Amino acid sequence: MKTILKLSLTLALLLCVTAVNGQKDSTLYKVKLMKFENQVKNSRIATYSGLVVTIGGGISVLIGRSYLKKHDDLMDEGKPEEAEKYIHPERYSYIIGGALLSAGTITSVISGINWGVGKRKIKEYQIRLDDTKSGFYYNPKSIGVTLAFKF
Repeated sequence: MKTILKLSLTLALLLCVTAVNGQKDSTLYKVKLMKFENQVKNSRIATYSGLVVTIGGGISVLIGRSYLKKHDDLMDEGKPEEAEKYIHPERYSYIIGGALLSAGTITSVISGINWGVGKRKIKEYQIRLDDTKSGFYYNPKSIGVTLAFKF
């Protein structure tokens, strides 16, 4: 008789512990879902901005390179005084364009990766959130089993 009493008390204790931990909290999933939606939005903006900066940097490099080519052509023709007006300001255009091209490319690649990760996590947490809305759950606020449906 004592073993049956001990087993029933142990079973009751296990049910109480299961009841406390059995209910999934959808608030955590909603917060995570919002976090990843913001990540996707920010990554999309950064990716497009990086592409614009990359294009601008590429154009600047091409312009700088054309002026440097003009300088080289004038130097080959033996006109160094005319060639000097093509080298100074355009050299900076070439350097700044290269820096913008590099920065834009790096930003676009990293943001594109974050965009993909965020989309994958959104799908994952949307499934988890949908799973919390339907099924059988032990509810710590009431006695017994709760049946929940997703509407």
